[in-house]
Amino acid sequence: MAGEFGWFDYTVVGGTLLFSILIGAYYAIFAKQKTEDLLVGGRNMGAGPIAASMLVTYLSAITVLGYPAEVYAYGSQIFMNSIVFVIFVPFSCYFFMTVFYKMQLTSVYEYLEYRFDSRWVRWLASSIFIIQMSFFMGVCLYAPSIALESFIGLKMWYSVVGLGVCATVYTSIGGLKAVVWE
Repeated sequence: MAGEFGWFDYTVVGGTLLFSILIGAYYAIFAKQKTEDLLVGGRNMGAGPIAASMLVTYLSAITVLGYPAEVYAYGSQIFMNSIVFVIFVPFSCYFFMTVFYKMQLTSVYEYLEYRFDSRWVRWLASSIFIIQMSFFMGVCLYAPSIALESFIGLKMWYSVVGLGVCATVYTSIGGLKAVVWE
């Protein structure tokens, strides 16, 4: 199947990755962002783009590739997660996000430091999150790399590194607005 991939297909895949980097470059060069714009989007982004960006974040390659395998192996019980998600996420967003927004906080870790008056609590929670996200992002990069290896014939580590570099570049130079509009 890897032999069926033509120049047009490679152009579309490469163009998609290039477009991602160009979004980040646009916000880095033309948007003239300040530090607050990079970290919190200037606190002036609408709820719609933020909600769509968060939804797409949770609908990663793990979901697209993993749910069918999970249903095949263990049945449809996993869809209870989706039902619970739809019920409880709006409540938690309403209650938690309004508190964070009114306090002008940039993260839950800042709230933990404020609430417990301890930098140690903030550091510990941040460290646990970084470790968790490192493993999660590894899986998020690995899953599409398996797919790219099977239908393009690209070696898995090339796609892991390529996708990781692309995401790192557009995130680091474009900030939160580039991530949201990506």
